[in-house]
Amino acid sequence: MKINAKSKNNYKTIKNYTRTMVFRKTNPLKKMLIFCLIAVVLAAVLILEMYLLGAHAVPIVLLIIAILMLLFELFLYFGLPRIRYHELAELKGCTNEYVFTSDSIRITAYDNGYSGEERIDYTVLRRAIETSKYLYLFQNKGKVYIVDKSSITGGTTEALQEKIRSVLDDRYVKYNY
Repeated sequence: MKINAKSKNNYKTIKNYTRTMVFRKTNPLKKMLIFCLIAVVLAAVLILEMYLLGAHAVPIVLLIIAILMLLFELFLYFGLPRIRYHELAELKGCTNEYVFTSDSIRITAYDNGYSGEERIDYTVLRRAIETSKYLYLFQNKGKVYIVDKSSITGGTTEALQEKIRSVLDDRYVKYNY
């Protein structure tokens, strides 16, 4: 088995990774929109109540909470991915090339004056998360390899899934979005 793949540390990749980690098993866009809709409806009801019955402390506090929850949700969806991307510093734009063999993964990283290569056994992977566009391979809490599924050559996505699933078993999770 020899399957090749690539991934680039661009904003789109980091945005998708951050949203996957924050929103977990649910579609990030859908969850954000539903939450924002609920917060806006709640705020509208509270404003209407204050208009009809007068401004009291409880509706004002609830309105402030609804607005803060809305702003926090918007921050998680739009702001946090941008912050994570800027944290990459000199690794912005870095390209990772992966070669998946029957017993290990060879990772080559290059760009912006940086170059490096490492080989890891599948057994060092702690978990994997798959979405429709990406495969996230976690070596530990601080290190994740992001594989762009559209870049896979020399084999199929299914063959790669089978190999990683055979090692990780129930620590391989597929999100349906």
